[in-house]
Amino acid sequence: MSLLTERFRPKTREEIVGNKETLDRLFNMVKTGNLTHCILEGFPGVGKTTVALVIARQLFGEFFRSNFLELNASDERGIEVVRNQIKTFAKTSPLNATFKILLLDEADQLTPEAQQALRRTMETYSGICRFIFSVNNLEKIIDAIRSRCETFRFGPIPVSDMALRLCYIYEQEKGTSSVNVASAMQKIAEYSHGDMRKAINHLQLLLASGEELTEASVDSIKPINYGKLIFDSLQKGRLLEARKHLQTALELGYKEDYIIELLHNSYIDDLTLDSNTKAEAVFNLCETDFRLTQGVNAMLAMDNLLYQLLRK
Repeated sequence: MSLLTERFRPKTREEIVGNKETLDRLFNMVKTGNLTHCILEGFPGVGKTTVALVIARQLFGEFFRSNFLELNASDERGIEVVRNQIKTFAKTSPLNATFKILLLDEADQLTPEAQQALRRTMETYSGICRFIFSVNNLEKIIDAIRSRCETFRFGPIPVSDMALRLCYIYEQEKGTSSVNVASAMQKIAEYSHGDMRKAINHLQLLLASGEELTEASVDSIKPINYGKLIFDSLQKGRLLEARKHLQTALELGYKEDYIIELLHNSYIDDLTLDSNTKAEAVFNLCETDFRLTQGVNAMLAMDNLLYQLLRK
């Protein structure tokens, strides 16, 4: 079974769920054809990348692939990617359009040096290239870039909107009405905490299992919370086990900053830990998050974090 998140990724403005006011403001600007540099800020799974893709398709039509480039800054975060890939794309003329669009996904993972170089590229080629930055944490973007962009904030997807979209996907997949599984869809949406991608992945797990879609089956088959697994292993003093969970999560595509977020939630939600222990853990998590923004080796930073948390 192919990934439902890709097969049902919205292609038009009307298919995107949630954040109506933000989308209206953004697409009103797109309608005029006078798109500025943009920062799309919000938690993972709320549709930032999807919105950028829809904008590019709406503006460029059949010339979409010639005038649009997506780069993931968490994979290539150094200054060389700015000097090579980004600058090469930005300086070439658009095809049958007044400008091109370069989407930097997870742009908050770029090093400060790379961001400074990017600022100069933005200034030089602003006439023919617009930049869209997708970020989880706006504070990690330098002021020089933030001041040149319009910021659009994306909140969690409402449960009701998410449940409706899940019902639509179910109907398309099964070729039958979703009325009898509406309560299960509602529960999936509640468990996903505003993350549409997480909700669709949960639905895919259930469909692949062959289980009847009920509230009980939603409870029995949940996406794995690797942050909680790492947390539990560390609390038991099992460092190698925690590191194995970490490596598995990274191999599945979890980003370091998202794992840190999951760990943070685990520490905060655990009622057995005293406030001093939580405060020390949060400090270590913040310190690691900061180091990652400075471009240090991600695996070394995460290993150091595990050693620090093992003592908490």
